Amino acid sequence: MEESYTQTISEKYRPINLPRDCSDIKESNTKSGVYTIYIDTVGGKQVYCDMDADGGGWIVIQRRSERKVKFERTWNEYENGFGEVAGEHWLGNKYIHLLTNTVKFELRLNMETKYGKDIYAVYKSFKLGDAASQYQLTVNDYSGTAGDALQRQSSGKFSAIDRGGHNQLAISYGPWWYKGGSNTWLNVDQIENYWGKHGYIGRKTTMMIRRL
Repeated sequence: MEESYTQTISEKYRPINLPRDCSDIKESNTKSGVYTIYIDTVGGKQVYCDMDADGGGWIVIQRRSERKVKFERTWNEYENGFGEVAGEHWLGNKYIHLLTNTVKFELRLNMETKYGKDIYAVYKSFKLGDAASQYQLTVNDYSGTAGDALQRQSSGKFSAIDRGGHNQLAISYGPWWYKGGSNTWLNVDQIENYWGKHGYIGRKTTMMIRRL
């Protein structure tokens, strides 16, 4: 009887009338803010939906502004998420994996140079592997004004201050996807963020994903 009125992304977990991401929410509400989406195997999860950038429908997975929230944290904290959804926060690697594992997502990064100029990078293909893969990063197909700095980290595995193949780099430059080294990091507390050709950049960063 249950399967007669329930349908989901994987035909099991999300009733068809509940939003799976911010793109679904955008169909009825175009105002940026905190909403509940329904992720397979998890159920309801509060996220911040950005409805203003490039047509809206974005799930914010990282936001930093005043650096009042500590980002140099442990593996478990990055896995489960931390901070305030309406403010500075990390959504949680396990949720990012579940969202990007079944359908195609794009990634957008909004940043600013150390002189306060807005820059952005978009990757039309973005995916995180599961915990067994150490939340391995896959990004492809760049466009934007910031320069393609993250592509170098594609296939890199996530490292936190207490765990990961490059946790010494995470201690120095913040938890991130490292692959031998890095020319990007956006989760450090003690020094400034860093992005490719721009070098050290401003403290404000937003990472967000959208279903294609």
